[in-house]
This record gives sequence, C-alpha cells and structure tokens, in this order.
Amino acid sequence: MSKRARRYPALHAWERDVAAAAALVAPCGLAGYLHDHPDRDPALSLNSEECEEIVARRLVILDAPLRRLRSRDAECGSTLGAVLDVSGDEELDRQQVARITAAIGFMAIL
Repeated sequence: MSKRARRYPALHAWERDVAAAAALVAPCGLAGYLHDHPDRDPALSLNSEECEEIVARRLVILDAPLRRLRSRDAECGSTLGAVLDVSGDEELDRQQVARITAAIGFMAIL
C-alpha cells in the first residue's frame, strides 16, 4: 500500500514520503475495532459512527508520535495528522491534504 501511495502521480516530491507513512499507519484503530466487534464483517462498508470510533482509536494510538513529529517538523506532522483525520489545523494547504488522502485511498483502507 505504501509503495502504491508513493507512486501516486498527482503528488509533489515531499508529499510522497508523507503518503507512504500515512498508508502504513492509517489502519491504526481498525484492528482494535474489529477485535472488539468480532461479529463485524471487515469487508462491509463502515458507517459514519464506526468511522468516528476508528478515528478516535487512531488518535489514541498516534497522538504522542504525531506531537513528537510536529515538534521536529511542524508542517509534516500537521499534514500527516490532517490526512489521518486526527488533527484540524486550519493553516494547512487543503489541496495538499486532499492529494495525499487520495494517494492512500483513505476510505478504502480506513
């Protein structure tokens, strides 16, 4: 998945690394959700409530690492957080976030 994201043609050079990292960590929260809901068929689409729960779980897992990344590279950390839907920095380039999100096929791997 990260190799495919890295090759996404619409990405700018530095966005490729962010997309690859996002593709690796985007499923965070999903495994725990499925573990806690063993009757849930993972092949079925998720409803908005399920998506919100998975994003909340992802935030718990990624909060500290994203804060450390933002302290070292604010733009990269904030962009990655926005792509993963765990931060709402209004200062970001929304087109950039959309390109990276498209590259990882976000809804397909939520």
